[in-house]
Amino acid sequence: MNERIEGEEEAQRAILANSSKRARRLESYERWAKGTQYDHMPNWWDDSVPLWERRPCIVYKVVDLAARANVDLCLGGERYPAFTTRQAEDESDAEYEEESGLSREDSDKLDRFIRENHRISRFPKVAREMFYDSQTTGSVAAIFGVRFGKPFQDAVPSKWCTPKFGPSDEVVELEIRYPYTEEIQLANGTIKVVAKLYRRVITAEKDTEYLPADADKNGIEPNWVINKARSVVHGLGFCPVVWYPFNKGATTVNVIDGLPIHRYITDEIHQHDLARSQWHRGALLSEPQVYEIG
Repeated sequence: MNERIEGEEEAQRAILANSSKRARRLESYERWAKGTQYDHMPNWWDDSVPLWERRPCIVYKVVDLAARANVDLCLGGERYPAFTTRQAEDESDAEYEEESGLSREDSDKLDRFIRENHRISRFPKVAREMFYDSQTTGSVAAIFGVRFGKPFQDAVPSKWCTPKFGPSDEVVELEIRYPYTEEIQLANGTIKVVAKLYRRVITAEKDTEYLPADADKNGIEPNWVINKARSVVHGLGFCPVVWYPFNKGATTVNVIDGLPIHRYITDEIHQHDLARSQWHRGALLSEPQVYEIG
């Protein structure tokens, strides 16, 4: 069953009209990690189109495996780095206190605070998530704050985010914005798909979330209404956001994203999946296979 729900095609047009070229590019990188990069292609066993144009039946998630291996190598288990303000082994207490202003007792207290803060805010877990996301899409945003009296940090997909930077490349504003579909029940009992827009803006003074708005099929900006129940004036004096581009290097001023690990090898991954799928097809259908003898 693949029946269309009322409004689905119009909703998809609205989603496309409200998605930036950058967001679509980052989402395409993400699909290679999820193994869904071929979902738009006809089935592998559909003989109405050439094999080259079909969806491989074997999809090796090499991007996902490579990114997770790097996370384990750098941040996994005992490899996770320790954070400390303790003086170096070749440094006396007097030298360290004069340089840092911290005594050994003060340093131990601060270390305990850091460890407890990381535990409550799930810092190691979120750090692993951010490292994975940045490798597979090129960038990731982290939001820091206090929720119900406890510190937290959230990793937000970069495809939803548009940061603005200050003179030292610090984030001075972050807009989180994305279109999505929602099913609603009409008065006659039928289901209809509609396209919505989500928006949130974080600055040095406020964290403002807006009520979901209808996504226009022509991309026209809606009249945003602030969701007062989910907005707050934090008054920190700085934007509590860190933007991490992976392997960015030197680039033009208008490029904010890094390079995912598979940026230049998607063709090779596609060729591998095609070859493996051909082996599988040949094994099942007893097709002639090329081999060398003698």
